Amino acid sequence: MAVTLVPSSFFPLPSSLLLCIFNAQQLSTDFTGANLRGANFTKAKAGLQKRWAIFLVMISWLILGMSGFIYLYNGRSIPQIFHFSKTENLLSGWVTIVGTIIIFFIILWERIINFIVPTVIVLSTIAKTNLKVQYSPLS
Repeated sequence: MAVTLVPSSFFPLPSSLLLCIFNAQQLSTDFTGANLRGANFTKAKAGLQKRWAIFLVMISWLILGMSGFIYLYNGRSIPQIFHFSKTENLLSGWVTIVGTIIIFFIILWERIINFIVPTVIVLSTIAKTNLKVQYSPLS
C-alpha cells in the first residue's frame, strides 16, 4: 500500500499520519490510536467487499422467499377452520392460528424487553446521580 506523505513543518510525519494523502488505495490498515487530523481520504477505497454484498443480498432473498411461503401456508390453512368437512383441515387451521399468535407475542415481548431494560437502567442512573442523601448524626 503506497501512501503519499505531504511534508509539513508543523508535525513530524513518521510518528503521526497528519496531512497524509491516501489516493485510490484499498485501506486495510489498522488506524487505532493514530492521529488522522488533516488526512485526505478523497479517493480511498473502503467498505464492504463486493462478494459480501452479494452474499448478504442472496441471504435476504432467501429469507424473503421463506417468509413468502410461510405467509402462503398461513393464508391457505387458516380459512380451513371454517370448512367443517374434514377434521384435518380444522386441526391444521387452529394449529396455524395458535402458532402465529405465539410468534406474534414472542416478537412483541422481545420488543417490550428491549425497550424496558434500557429505560430502567437510564432512569435508575438518573435517580442515583440526582439523589441527595443527607446523613444525620445519631444523638
